[in-house]
Amino acid sequence: MKEGIELNKTRVYCAGPIRGNREFRRNYQFIIETVHSLGASALSEIAGPQTLDLNDTQQLEKMSDEDIYNRDIKWLESADCVIAELSGPSIGAGFEVSYALFVKKIPVLVLFDPRGTRLSAMIAGCRDDNLIIKEYTDNTEIIEYVEEFINQKIQR
Repeated sequence: MKEGIELNKTRVYCAGPIRGNREFRRNYQFIIETVHSLGASALSEIAGPQTLDLNDTQQLEKMSDEDIYNRDIKWLESADCVIAELSGPSIGAGFEVSYALFVKKIPVLVLFDPRGTRLSAMIAGCRDDNLIIKEYTDNTEIIEYVEEFINQKIQR
């Protein structure tokens, strides 16, 4: 598990494009900051003491694909829920959402900005009870949706 994660806190796996479309990376980072501000632990490669700089391609290539997969599965396995920023296409984030819904069977909040690409039909058409999809246009809505999700779905 990532250093700095407190076991008694709600653990939120934060999914978003790292190698793929990074047009909405500021929103992804804002989601992670919001999770932290609500007292939960954000599990993400761009959160915590060893945060990745998404503009540093050398830093992004330091870990092998297998190491990244193993780390992320370990984080998903320890997560209480997932929040995914899916305004831009990301095969990895889609995989993580599917893993959370169909393997872990934990709550997933998908956030997307309609100014991005159209949300994948595989996400938009999914009718799983653990999946919540919210369209946002600003940071105020992100805060509202993340707070509501953590309070209602996780801290029952």
